[in-house]
Amino acid sequence: MSNIKDVDGIYHVVRAFEDEEITHTENSVDPIRDMEIINTELVLKDLEYIDNRLEDLDKLIKRNNPK
Repeated sequence: MSNIKDVDGIYHVVRAFEDEEITHTENSVDPIRDMEIINTELVLKDLEYIDNRLEDLDKLIKRNNPK
């Protein structure tokens, strides 16, 4: 996920076929679940970025406005 912030766009490809030669982290093929997992991870990463940015802005405001 750390490399995603450096790109302009992403493609999300999920597997929708069974193949015993190819392992899956969740041990079953479910493209809907897989898309939801990735989407949730992306949203959480966005929230983390926003929280960090807000903290930085608060520090900047406090430094430039002593009152």
